[in-house]
Amino acid sequence: MRQLRKFIKATNRVGLSEKSVPEIKASQRSIPGYADPGTTDSDEILEVFELVYEIEYKYHAIKNNSFSGMQKRKDNILKILSEVGEEAVAFIAETFEKVFSQWLENHALTDPEAWARARFYDDGGDSLAEINGFSYAMDLLTDECSRYGLNRIEDLILEVIQIDPSIISNSFLNDWVSDEYDRYVDELEYEGVEGINNRFNKEFESEEEAREFLDKYVSAYDKDYFEIMGSEKEALAHIVEELVEMEFFENSPNVENFIDVDEFFLTAYEKILFPAWFKYWASMGIVETRKNVESVHEDLLNIEKLSLEKQFLTLNIAKNTNHQNGSMMEYYEEMWGVDYIALEKLSDMSVDEWDDDLRSIGVSV
Repeated sequence: MRQLRKFIKATNRVGLSEKSVPEIKASQRSIPGYADPGTTDSDEILEVFELVYEIEYKYHAIKNNSFSGMQKRKDNILKILSEVGEEAVAFIAETFEKVFSQWLENHALTDPEAWARARFYDDGGDSLAEINGFSYAMDLLTDECSRYGLNRIEDLILEVIQIDPSIISNSFLNDWVSDEYDRYVDELEYEGVEGINNRFNKEFESEEEAREFLDKYVSAYDKDYFEIMGSEKEALAHIVEELVEMEFFENSPNVENFIDVDEFFLTAYEKILFPAWFKYWASMGIVETRKNVESVHEDLLNIEKLSLEKQFLTLNIAKNTNHQNGSMMEYYEEMWGVDYIALEKLSDMSVDEWDDDLRSIGVSV
């Protein structure tokens, strides 16, 4: 930061008229070569933003307004401003490119699987469940689902498991039915045959008859159990409803032993949340927004191939696109620590000093 500020002061803040071109060249240093989320200081980014604005302002004024000095000096100053400007633009463009890239990855409209993976895994390949625990990942999923009208957690869990029954282990389902069998046997012993009759809408005349029924139909997660529950789908729905009521998915410390956690969340995000999310955001114009972001992103990737004036234009378009898309601005703040208010303050800077510098070297402003 100290060296960067020294560079800015030497090339611009002192004033164009106070240093000869050779002296400016001698004091010139490079803008940091790359922007790295988590390590690049937000103040540094704002310094380079301000530098870009100043160079753009002065470059256009010197190039387009009347100049009373020698043409060679004008050309030399424009050359120096161009060299510094291209480095500064490249630095800021990289901050936007990384944000646009992340946003596009998380808004993969034509690839629900990629969208789901971006939601559930971080850049290092760790899942939300690994980082923060199953309960946190479940809360995040259900909160987002509720935004799009998917309110009942048991419906969500059941639908995921019905899409891919292998997500919940068959051994766990068998253990569950076995435990259920034990509960019904206890109920039979304490309440008698009437309790089983009421529960299953039967008319057993003896406990022995009721016990034979339980032995056959409520002893394993199989076709007999499905028959008494109505169907395999209804049997699964019954178990899931019981598990949700017990808050099993939120509170079981070993839930990953009973379900495939990654497949559960990826299926939920891809098959259930994505369609609801897309339906909502498509109505809000996200398809057109994505096309626009893709176009700007492509320009950012190739910005160094453009003339300096087009680089300035591309950077301004990227900044406006970032501002207009609220979620993208949130990405920028999270990645770089620079918020909307800080960038707006830069846009509202006074240009009085810059005009003084320009006048001092013979530029009409």
